[in-house]
Amino acid sequence: MKKAKTSKDVDAKLQVYGYTTMTAGLLRVKSENAIFILIDLLPHPQIGRKIIMTTMFKKFATGTAALALMTTVFASTTLAAEGTSTTEIKGTESVTLTGVSTSNFDTVQLDGTTQTTTAKLDITSIIDARGTGDGWNVTVKAAPLSQGENGNVLSENKLTLALPAVQKVDVGSSEVSTITTKGGNIDNANGVNILTAQDNGGMGSFTIDPIPMTLTLLPKEVFAGNYSTTVSVELTAGPQS
Repeated sequence: MKKAKTSKDVDAKLQVYGYTTMTAGLLRVKSENAIFILIDLLPHPQIGRKIIMTTMFKKFATGTAALALMTTVFASTTLAAEGTSTTEIKGTESVTLTGVSTSNFDTVQLDGTTQTTTAKLDITSIIDARGTGDGWNVTVKAAPLSQGENGNVLSENKLTLALPAVQKVDVGSSEVSTITTKGGNIDNANGVNILTAQDNGGMGSFTIDPIPMTLTLLPKEVFAGNYSTTVSVELTAGPQS
């Protein structure tokens, strides 16, 4: 074990710098390293400054090293976090069809030849918000026109529906090309499947331009009077096979 330095040792050390005496209480011995801090009354203040600065520098250097180590630890640590967000998306139970109506035919003046008269079928909108992509189809049927006064009935396939024109209401709806259109005679048992949305097609909202209906009148079967028919529009889920 090293022997702690005494005041005599300190006096001897100070003599190197030209000092011969030390007043009791003017120095402090720190552990066995013999680091001396001269407090205040040394005849040559440079020594005191030198010792004090040396001591402070050692402490500062130690603190700086510790700070540098902490900085290195934090800089090399990557922090990551993640979260999960969910939502429930609900669809409607069925496809909706709105605004179905028909206009009256123009008045006809018989002239002994085959004649025609027209009316229109209106379908305001078709909305598929089910979110299933199952497709849908629209079928139009009509009974042959009949005369109320004497019960005269025109023959079948005299009422023809033109090819429907479909427009998208919302730009995010399925392309119109995913909906097949068809025209034809509707005054028979089967009618015409005028619109068919394919699988994963026809999703969203659409309008249909007014569809012309043309009635053909043959002079051999037409009696003067009032004629009428009922046009039905049926919307069903799933594309027709």
